[in-house]
Amino acid sequence: MCTLVTVDEPARPMIALHGVSKAYPARDESRTVRALHEITLSIRAGEILGVVGQSGSGKWLIADEGVVGV
Repeated sequence: MCTLVTVDEPARPMIALHGVSKAYPARDESRTVRALHEITLSIRAGEILGVVGQSGSGKWLIADEGVVGV
C-alpha cells in the first residue's frame, strides 16, 4: 500500500514532542541536573527514529516522557 503525501497536505505526525524537558536534583541536592532540554521531534507513519547516545544521556527519558506519557 502506498500513500501519497503532497506539500499542501503534510502527513500528521503519529508521535510529536515539543519542548520536552526533564531535570533532577543532584545527589548532593546543591544543583539540578538537566537530563533533557527542549527536545522537539515528530515521527510520521513509515518513519523510523534511532536514538543514540552514551549511557545515562537521556535516551530512555525521551520515550518515557514523550511516548509512554501520552
